[in-house]
Amino acid sequence: MKVIFSSPISVLSIFISLILLGIGAIFTIPISPLPNVEIPEISVHLHYNSLGAEDMESVITNPVRTELGQLAGLESIESQVTDGDAVIYMKFRHGTSMHYAFIEANEKIDQVMNRLPSDIERPHVTKASLTDIPVLYMNIRFRSSVENSNEALSIRLSQLVESVIKRRLEQSPYIAMADVTGTISPQLLIRPDTAAMVAIGLTQLDFGNILTRGRIELGSIAVKDGIYQYSLQFSGKDIYTAEDIGNIQFNWKDKVYKLSDIAKVSMMTQPNTGSYLIGGKRGINIALIQQGKTKINELKEDVRLMTEQFRREYPQIEFNVTRDQTALLDASIANLRQDLIVGGALAYIILFLFIKNWRIPILIGVTIPMALIISLLIFYLVGLSINIISLSGLVLGLGLMIDNAIIVIDSIVQRNIAGIHFKDACLLGTMDVIKPVIASALATLSVFLPLIAMGGIAGSLFYDEAIAIAAGVSSSLIIALILLPTLLLLFSNSILKGKLTDQQIKEESIMTRWYSRGVHWAFAHQKWIVSFVLLLMVAGGLSLRALKSERLPALKRNDLLVQIEWNENIDAEENERRVCQLIQPYLSHVGSIESYVARQQYVWANEKGLGAAACELYFININPSLNEFLAKTLMKELNRKYPEAIFNIAPPPTIFEQVFSGSQNLLEMHIGVKGQFAFPAPRRMDSILNMCQHVIGKENKLVFPLSINKEIVVDPELLSLYSIPMDAVYHKLEALTSRANLFSIKDGNEFIPVFIGNEPLALDHIFSGTYVGNTNGKLFPLGRIASIRDRVSYKLINGGKDGRYVKVGLNDVAPEQAMKKLKSALSNFPFLKLTFTGALFEQKALTRNIASIFGLSVVLLYFILAAQFGSFAQPLIVLCELPISMSGTFVVLFITGASLNVMSLIGLIVICGIILNDSILKIDTINVLRREHDYEILDAIHEGGKKRLHAILMTSMTTCLSVLPFLFGSDIGNTLQRPLSLTIIGGMFFGTFVSLFFIPLLYWWCFGRRATGEGKGR
Repeated sequence: MKVIFSSPISVLSIFISLILLGIGAIFTIPISPLPNVEIPEISVHLHYNSLGAEDMESVITNPVRTELGQLAGLESIESQVTDGDAVIYMKFRHGTSMHYAFIEANEKIDQVMNRLPSDIERPHVTKASLTDIPVLYMNIRFRSSVENSNEALSIRLSQLVESVIKRRLEQSPYIAMADVTGTISPQLLIRPDTAAMVAIGLTQLDFGNILTRGRIELGSIAVKDGIYQYSLQFSGKDIYTAEDIGNIQFNWKDKVYKLSDIAKVSMMTQPNTGSYLIGGKRGINIALIQQGKTKINELKEDVRLMTEQFRREYPQIEFNVTRDQTALLDASIANLRQDLIVGGALAYIILFLFIKNWRIPILIGVTIPMALIISLLIFYLVGLSINIISLSGLVLGLGLMIDNAIIVIDSIVQRNIAGIHFKDACLLGTMDVIKPVIASALATLSVFLPLIAMGGIAGSLFYDEAIAIAAGVSSSLIIALILLPTLLLLFSNSILKGKLTDQQIKEESIMTRWYSRGVHWAFAHQKWIVSFVLLLMVAGGLSLRALKSERLPALKRNDLLVQIEWNENIDAEENERRVCQLIQPYLSHVGSIESYVARQQYVWANEKGLGAAACELYFININPSLNEFLAKTLMKELNRKYPEAIFNIAPPPTIFEQVFSGSQNLLEMHIGVKGQFAFPAPRRMDSILNMCQHVIGKENKLVFPLSINKEIVVDPELLSLYSIPMDAVYHKLEALTSRANLFSIKDGNEFIPVFIGNEPLALDHIFSGTYVGNTNGKLFPLGRIASIRDRVSYKLINGGKDGRYVKVGLNDVAPEQAMKKLKSALSNFPFLKLTFTGALFEQKALTRNIASIFGLSVVLLYFILAAQFGSFAQPLIVLCELPISMSGTFVVLFITGASLNVMSLIGLIVICGIILNDSILKIDTINVLRREHDYEILDAIHEGGKKRLHAILMTSMTTCLSVLPFLFGSDIGNTLQRPLSLTIIGGMFFGTFVSLFFIPLLYWWCFGRRATGEGKGR
């Protein structure tokens, strides 16, 4: 240290260089809502239109799931199957290489393809990542409602979005993907005129052959003419429009006809399988996914400029950016800014009140931003981005930056008060606290760095927080121990303007005298102190049991998400009609309502995997006071009009909640079967669930999606009697109910499919007016040989490693009691296998994980303190402060009505790293007085307490006051940080009491009596 202080100019030059490097690094550090963490999850999406859910499960999903179940590192596999669609979700053990797992999953898909129907689309495999969550959404529609309802204009708008808007957005260096839904595509439909065909003796087969021959495309022929080579092409008109198809000519029985003579050709939109609605009117939505290692603020600015440009170029079209997912990031940046301003201002005021010198605290305003810049330089060097997680680490590290500066300044002032020259006081004061400050820093790191070992996505996320805190602690340590004393030396003349003793600083201040009386009282009434501590720990334990557990604190939201499964066999058109009818009364009371109806077109298939009878409604910009009322009103409306519907009404998850979402239900019941038992029929499963509902006393019915399909019953005896092949019945029904894709025509950059078929007929009409030919060409009414009946089947089928099961969510029940009752009730069904999952188990696993990490941290703390104190006993004195302070924290959380959530748990971890610092500093001072100045133990306890009183009080007050503003703000950032603030304030309040009065007692009990006994012996 002497060498460093002997050349202050050199030290200052080095720090200025680091600051300049840090400022340069700030402009290159990526800014994103979340860190670029690879999630150990892969999903496989399967689609096959012609199969119902049960056939989809047995024919397609089960073989694929079985093959994928052999992947290395696989932790769990689960599938969800609906009519024509299936998704298989795979979770891998943390640390598995997702790059190789993705390749291996695709190889497994290739191996199983030969066991699937030949015309099935290849399953789509996607790998999850935090950066794949869209950060912004863009809504596009015509300004005029008349234009919105025009099919031709809507098709053109869709083409504009796909070919122009989407491409221009993806040309931005900040956007990785612009994912589109809500577009509509054209198709050409050829409807045969049966009467005209019969009149000229044309059959359906002949009609198909004519269309095929008329679509022959004549290619080019390469010919050589001497030394030249040419490409010969046939002249003729290509087919581009419905009129071109209608003009196709064919020769039938020596007479030339046009296709339009026997069929009607028209351009129309493709069948509606899903839509996106803006305020009840169709629109288009683009989900914008951020490019990795870019800055979110630059992305938002680029999108804003492009949106303004689109509005100028297409004035008849509305472009609106909606659902900004970066609100939490903005709140985190605002919190950091608030901590810088408020924390710095409060630290200045407190230092001034204690030191009575207005110049010295100014250094706090200089060193804190410098420590922050150096921390960001460390971010750049280790490849960390600025995100919600790392910013929270910086916010927490900021308090430590202030604490270290206060401790060093107070120690220097103490030396100067003792009559030592200020320049020598800078050296000696820094040397006095260098060991305990380093030990405190290591103690803090020992609490946070083990979070990296938590495992899973939580461990990956906490890596950013742990490194951010480590960066903050390291930079504050360097600033406090090297730069701060150097600045005091360089500017001592202007800072002091005389000795500090002339600034009315007295050793025996009023506060010191009050402290001395408190310590004397504590030693005189030891039983009272012990009783208070024991009572506090009992109250803390009871408060902990009474605290409500949740993932994140309840936020005041101005939006609402309504997820509905109508649980009926409705098509997308009816789904859209119901949605429009449901939201109509609320359009004038909210900012906007955005609706995802049925299947969506997003390429990123894990986004909005809705079935034909499902929808999601986003109510945006609601008055927060009306949010609960709106939710209750919607619930009543849905229960009244659609009693079979399954729905969930809650605020949409923030980007942070999407990461920690896990299961949506507190408790989930999975009902499967054992061994080779057949899976229960839907009606029997329904009766089992009714019994479960009665057992747990749940008011709302336990429901699961059912599908009522139609089943054709063909009489085999009549088929044999009339010589009618079964495939003739099938092909006849297929021709009447479906449209065949003949070919496609090119329209610019788009291919338009051409179909042949008729308008769909009602089932009754099909069975009453359809005839089927036998092998001799004789026709028989379809209704004579077949009938139709209802068939109830599962609409949603879940499956896992042990086969299929029914999943039911249980949210408004007492979990432990419900599980016990259900296990007892279902024991009467020996063929059933009952398992439970849900957020309850996820929370318990997280708590166990944090508890084990906490245990590891305590062990590390013990050995760090043992090395600092040179004793195996003294660290135990310091560690006794942890359970006492945490008990006080639980009492504060209980009294204020807060919950135990991720933020309060982070606050507890922070408290563990901070509250010990005061006791470390105090015991180190007592040891020095005993070892180097031959103080008696009681004198050392009293003198050490007085010497470090100001530092302990100042650090405690600045820490509490820096988070105090979070208690009074109402925005999302303050609401999110409020449990953390309450935890820190409660822990620091009781921790300061323990450091000042209980730790001296413990020290005396451990060492004082032994020292007294030794003295008597001597």
